[in-house]
Amino acid sequence: PESVEDIFVDCTINSPGGADMDGMVVDLRRFAMQLAQNPVEARLHLTHPTTDPDLDASLRASVDLGSLKRVVPMEAGDELSGSITANVALKGRMSAIEQQRYKDFTAEGELILLDMVYRSDSLPYPVGIESMYFGFTPQYLKLDRYEGTIGRSDLQANGRFDNYLQWWLQDSTLAGSFNVRSNKFDLNELMGPEEEATAEGGEVTADSSSMSVIEVPKNIDFRMSAEVQQVIYDDMTLADCKG
Repeated sequence: PESVEDIFVDCTINSPGGADMDGMVVDLRRFAMQLAQNPVEARLHLTHPTTDPDLDASLRASVDLGSLKRVVPMEAGDELSGSITANVALKGRMSAIEQQRYKDFTAEGELILLDMVYRSDSLPYPVGIESMYFGFTPQYLKLDRYEGTIGRSDLQANGRFDNYLQWWLQDSTLAGSFNVRSNKFDLNELMGPEEEATAEGGEVTADSSSMSVIEVPKNIDFRMSAEVQQVIYDDMTLADCKG
């Protein structure tokens, strides 16, 4: 196994103390490391964190996801491949975003995920992301393109996350709007077997793992339009589904 190497941290945190944390200053002048020979570098200067966060931050990274298993423990049978690159810069006060003075705030760069494939013994199908491109602006985080697969189902999407900076810094509701398309969406495969026979007596029991409910976080408000050419459910095949 490999290790995290060449770790460099140059950081000071000053706080006047007491209950008022707004006087705290975080100055991470440089953070750098080699994660399984993948370079990651970041910096952050933050003042007035509770009243009007004023930040100057950047992140640069280039990571081969397949190499992470050499430094990050993974379950037996799990496989991950692909690459992720990031080059992001943020600078300005949160009040500029709240007052829609976007010219007074800098948010630029991109986050790119390519050729990702995840396989696990706990999943009956692989999950793949052929490409996913995020672009940063002061107003929103734009999903320029998403192309992926879940088993035999394909997905394409684009859209944007609004007020992502308020959500990140002030825990506000994350809003977004997205367009989703698919040529084929196989619900039978994604939901798993509905019933399974026991080894003795042929009794039928429900597969509780396939019936688990995915809980949506409370501070999420997404709008979505979907267009699917073919939906497979049970013994039915539905064509040209929109919603």
